[in-house]
Amino acid sequence: MGLLGRMILRDFVAEPGTYVDGRACGTCTLCCKLFDIRALDKPQFEWCKHCDIGKGCKIYETRPQECADFVCGYLTDPSLGEEWFPSKSKIVVTHEAGALVGVHVDPGRPDAWRREPYYSQVMAWAARAAVGEGQVVVWEGRNAVALLPSGEKQLGAVPAGHHIVFQMVEQPDGSHQPDAIVRSPDDPKWSQEDFDRALQTDQDIADAYFNRGLAYSAKGESKRAIADITTAIEREPKLSAAWDARALARMALGQVDEALADSAEAVALAPENAGFHNNSAMILSVAGKTDQAIEAFNTALALDPGYARAYFNRGNTRARTGNRESAVADFSRAIEIEPEYLPAYTERAVTFFSQGKFSEAVADFKAAERLDPDQPVLWLLWQYVCQARGALERTPLPEHTDGGPWPAPLVAMFRGAMGPGLALTAAPEGDSDGTFFIGEYHLIKGDTDAAIENFRRTVTFGDGNAFAYDAARAELRRLGEPTP
Repeated sequence: MGLLGRMILRDFVAEPGTYVDGRACGTCTLCCKLFDIRALDKPQFEWCKHCDIGKGCKIYETRPQECADFVCGYLTDPSLGEEWFPSKSKIVVTHEAGALVGVHVDPGRPDAWRREPYYSQVMAWAARAAVGEGQVVVWEGRNAVALLPSGEKQLGAVPAGHHIVFQMVEQPDGSHQPDAIVRSPDDPKWSQEDFDRALQTDQDIADAYFNRGLAYSAKGESKRAIADITTAIEREPKLSAAWDARALARMALGQVDEALADSAEAVALAPENAGFHNNSAMILSVAGKTDQAIEAFNTALALDPGYARAYFNRGNTRARTGNRESAVADFSRAIEIEPEYLPAYTERAVTFFSQGKFSEAVADFKAAERLDPDQPVLWLLWQYVCQARGALERTPLPEHTDGGPWPAPLVAMFRGAMGPGLALTAAPEGDSDGTFFIGEYHLIKGDTDAAIENFRRTVTFGDGNAFAYDAARAELRRLGEPTP
């Protein structure tokens, strides 16, 4: 059998009238923390914003159906004593499809199930499972532990789209013993038939397809992602996260109109989700609908004023439309919220460069060098050019990079150890940095015509998303030249 590696509240329901006499939720609100609540876009292990902790739900009368349907094992299982009251035990027990017992432990107390009297009862369930009466999985926060006849098996965190699969494994003596593994959607042993069979043990089939679609998206397999997420949407049309995820997968394939439609549906289904508004804004920006994009970013930030990436994305949109002062303000706010956020430093640095604020650009490129030690040569080149253009004291370029991979030949060029033509032959295909830095080399040397020629090449043939593209356009403007 298979168990999805995420805890979604609506997976665990009981038939009406199955409560143990005298039991009720009372002051317990632990389920409001442990599980995803899709209708409210509440992540796993975070308190629901509608929860009055230790008291109850502030929107009880209008709570989502998945909340109304959920019933934990304490309420329905008479074998669980009063000590299993979740707010006391820090454990929520669920009885799931396929005779699977789930023991969901508060991540703040992941060892709670190992204390008595809980441990003995959990191990009793495991003993019954060993003789073919089901399976037991303990969730210590995000980490899963399968209880098998051979003992505990630590499965670790189970990523989205993956399943815990219980199977019989042949032993060296020819006998068969139960085992549990985590299987990914792209495992060659995981056929569609296997997946479909596993789905039969999960109440939330839509969530299963959605999770596998997310796994495909993470691997860049957008077409397969769209197929699975579409199945999820067909089975559960109000699954807002699926509409949002399909929009992003469609953007990866350049299907802008379809992405716009999906994103709009996600926002309509979950208007209080700041992330959906941010993603909608990015898609609108790519579609050239700048005013609508800014409005959507504004909505995202009104919903979540600490959303660094929304500030960053709005800054990018503003920079692309020439509103550089506002862009710098957005990048700066993103950095205030997340001081180690590399993209905000690099985009602000290039914006400063475009404004002719070379000293400020140097400071940001130094931050980039610190935060991105894998590309020290690139950030040193940017610092050197900014220092030269701003008539600032120049940091000497290193000699130890000579003979190294790109962009080391550009360092040799600025040091006079290599000509620009030879340096350019080492540039990777599609690179925009080579012609830009060669343009800066000629500009520093006083050869304006050669500089303009190389800046034009950068803008005409380079990557429009590259830092060098924006910087080359800025140099052409400063030189009084029209930009393509």
